[in-house]
Amino acid sequence: MTSSTNLPKALFHSLRRNLFLNVVEDYSRAEPIRIKGWALLALGLMISKKVRNYKDLRIGIALPPGIAGILGNLAVLFSGKIPVNLNLTVSRESMTDSLREAEIDVIISADKVKKKFPDFPWTDTFLDLGEIIETQKSKKISLIFAAIQIICLPKVSCKRFKLDQI
Repeated sequence: MTSSTNLPKALFHSLRRNLFLNVVEDYSRAEPIRIKGWALLALGLMISKKVRNYKDLRIGIALPPGIAGILGNLAVLFSGKIPVNLNLTVSRESMTDSLREAEIDVIISADKVKKKFPDFPWTDTFLDLGEIIETQKSKKISLIFAAIQIICLPKVSCKRFKLDQI
């Protein structure tokens, strides 16, 4: 059990306790994808810096269940915003009304999902999670530094990623 005062901090500490364990196993592909706690935590925190740049309180997430959906939700929570998971199969009219009523102007998804659901009312501000992950993977030094900081200096990590201000 954690004594954290908010969900993002509780997730941070829970993932930190399980850094070297496979915390997610995604069987949506022929070969299962496994991700360790440190990788999920480091990527979630790094992606949250991009999400934090938007003024919107609610961020739509149009991703299937699995690692991508988990990363999207973690990033939004770590950025101090509210993740709103969107149903890609409802009618265009219903989703347009829902997006307007929930004041969602930013959607995190993947280009593959956007192509698969062309009738979905995508907002003008679209964050392609696949592209963001590839960019973060290319910054291996930053990911490794974040992972080391998470392991050795968790309070510094919380401060660096502003988890104390949520």
